[in-house]
Amino acid sequence: EVTDWSITITSDNNTPNPPPVINGLTYEGNPFNVIENNISTSSLNVSDFGSINDVNLLISGFNICGNSYLGITLQSPNGTSVEIANLNTLGGVLFYETNFDDEASNHIDDGIDPYFNSFQPVDNLSAFDLEEINGNWELVVYNQSGCSSEITNWSLIIDLENFSGCS
Repeated sequence: EVTDWSITITSDNNTPNPPPVINGLTYEGNPFNVIENNISTSSLNVSDFGSINDVNLLISGFNICGNSYLGITLQSPNGTSVEIANLNTLGGVLFYETNFDDEASNHIDDGIDPYFNSFQPVDNLSAFDLEEINGNWELVVYNQSGCSSEITNWSLIIDLENFSGCS
């Protein structure tokens, strides 16, 4: 039985920092289930044209048995693959609005669940720089556990050198 307790709240008049602005065009992928002990993929067709200057991957999802059983790779329409997180990179069971960005100050290995921040991926997303944006992008998730997993949302934020939207 609790008979006595207190809480202290301190505040100041400083203006909080605004959330970081991620420059570029956003392309939304579809949520998908990640089958246990298998590889699951989701395709995202980009109909715009332009030369890539920078790519970020924003992703949310979970694995009931633990994120350490997930390996995540992004593949461009040109066939270039970038490893985002390999097995045992992620901890906990949840990642929420995790922004993978080469320019982030922290590497994904240094993050903790729910990874609500920007992190450098295992490999460099700059491998996509100067490629053509147009075509099918693939998010590939390997699930080494016997538990189901889900990618609840994912999107690409792409900054282009030469943008030509489709009409």
